[in-house]
Amino acid sequence: MKTLIGIGISSFMFFGSTSVMAEDQAALDAACEQAREVKLAPLREQMTADCIAEGKLDKKQCEAEFADHSGRTGNRQLPFYDLPECEKAFQNRKGSSRK
Repeated sequence: MKTLIGIGISSFMFFGSTSVMAEDQAALDAACEQAREVKLAPLREQMTADCIAEGKLDKKQCEAEFADHSGRTGNRQLPFYDLPECEKAFQNRKGSSRK
């Protein structure tokens, strides 16, 4: 009986800590994306303004064109993953994958 209780407690501790680690990683990832968005927003605004100034597309079309600029599309290098928040998220993911 003591063995079963020990196994149950060990299982709870393992799965409970895994859940906490996943929540921590999600928070770190969200902080990274928020920091990236702060850097990306002015770039998108400038690209949209340039597009409007060219006159080839109207404002709504230009906004739609650059709404997801630097998002997860294609096979290109994404900017601003070198921010401290992103480095921290990456290091945490890297460390937790070895556990």
